[in-house]
Amino acid sequence: MNEKILLEKWQTLEPDEQEKVMAFIDNLKKEKSNYKPKTELGKKLWELRQKIVADPSVQLKNWEEIEAEMDEIRGRNR
Repeated sequence: MNEKILLEKWQTLEPDEQEKVMAFIDNLKKEKSNYKPKTELGKKLWELRQKIVADPSVQLKNWEEIEAEMDEIRGRNR
């Protein structure tokens, strides 16, 4: 995919969608780290995580959403 196509697609996104794209890119950079699971279970879990993160149909929650859900579970009001 070339830069022109990326720019055209970027310009059609709403600001909140652009933020999600930037977060996704940041996440990709982090995943390129030298992390290597040491156990077989760790390898399986890391592979599963990679598949989930790469799946565009999966809506991952941000920290604020996670905290709100935890507050709800714990019966706290924000």
